[in-house]
Amino acid sequence: MRLGKWLTLSVMVMMLLTACSSNADNSKKQSGSVKVAYLSQNGFMPQYGNLLKGKFPNVEIEVVEFPYEAYRNPAELHKFVNAFQPDILVAFNYQTFKYFTEQQLLANLQPLIKDDFDLSGFHPELLPLWKDGAALMGVSPYFRLEGIIYNTELFQKYQIPLPSPTMTWDELFVTASLFPQEDGILALELVEGYDPFSLVRYFGEKAGLQWISNDGKQLTIHSPSWVDVFQLAVTANQNEIVQWDAALSQKEQSHIAMSSDVIGSLRQLENGWGAIPLPAVASNGKYNDIAFVDIFGINANSPNRDLSWELIKYITGDEWASQKQNADGYISTRTKHIGEVGGVDVEQVLSHIAFTNAQAQVSSDFIQQFSLLVREAFRQIIEDNRPVEEVVQELESEGKLLLGQ
Repeated sequence: MRLGKWLTLSVMVMMLLTACSSNADNSKKQSGSVKVAYLSQNGFMPQYGNLLKGKFPNVEIEVVEFPYEAYRNPAELHKFVNAFQPDILVAFNYQTFKYFTEQQLLANLQPLIKDDFDLSGFHPELLPLWKDGAALMGVSPYFRLEGIIYNTELFQKYQIPLPSPTMTWDELFVTASLFPQEDGILALELVEGYDPFSLVRYFGEKAGLQWISNDGKQLTIHSPSWVDVFQLAVTANQNEIVQWDAALSQKEQSHIAMSSDVIGSLRQLENGWGAIPLPAVASNGKYNDIAFVDIFGINANSPNRDLSWELIKYITGDEWASQKQNADGYISTRTKHIGEVGGVDVEQVLSHIAFTNAQAQVSSDFIQQFSLLVREAFRQIIEDNRPVEEVVQELESEGKLLLGQ
């Protein structure tokens, strides 16, 4: 009886080892060619290609680059896909991903998913954003989370209370005003907002607000939340303590008190830095400071769906997250690899995300003309002392006329 038990146990162990060996070698057995659409070949290879080649040595990967025009005109994306027929489409932002989905350019990944891929491992706040109804149209390995990075040594030196995770923008401006400008301290640096319109868009979109309808035909800025955004932007524009400059890592860190940046950048900074989530607009209470880094989907017309999925499965799986955990300031979309970054509880931040629908694309001519209208609106609020709500209402009417041209 004892011998029989040992034989049974030995057979079970051998079967387990064989199964593990089969799974481990499966990627080596994959062969064929896959065409990947990405922003640039030089960007894809160090980020993904080199590890993919090591994992799938018998798979030839061809990278075709999205045309520059696609940044401004989504219709160019459709032409590009029809012309080159890539197997894998890597959306470079959420707006592009939504366009791919709406144009039915992506295949449903759900039928390709087997037991060896754990969908439940993705953070539950993120997974629904890749779906179209019940269909899973794409997956992403990373996201960026913007926040306010602060220099704890400067706060201690000037005996100023550290920023609070629940601060509004107005409260942050007050905190910034406590630093003495004569000491050459850059109290608050925002990396966007070089003109009134970009500043308004920055605060509005970070609050989860849309300034234009999904179809690009209607402005949607006449609301209490947008009025608050305009007031906030005007305050920031007038406030000498707020500076618009390059990314934090590019400046003399010791002279910067606070800066908007991706929270993951704390890993590249010296000790003595902390972070809070991006402040909310007071009337809104939500923030939209998340951006996906490359959303992978499969062309609906691809004849290589199975092989394409093998590559995507690896890039967005747990093994990849373990190897490339929090690389380049990015945060893994898989829950167990998220944790805290710079003292910021990322999971807690995700529970307050107000993720905006993809903003509609509009022509560069409209942006240029509307920017002039916003600049004039700022002048009327600041110099003529006109009520913000009244100016915003007129601005929306003027913007609608521009859209109708």
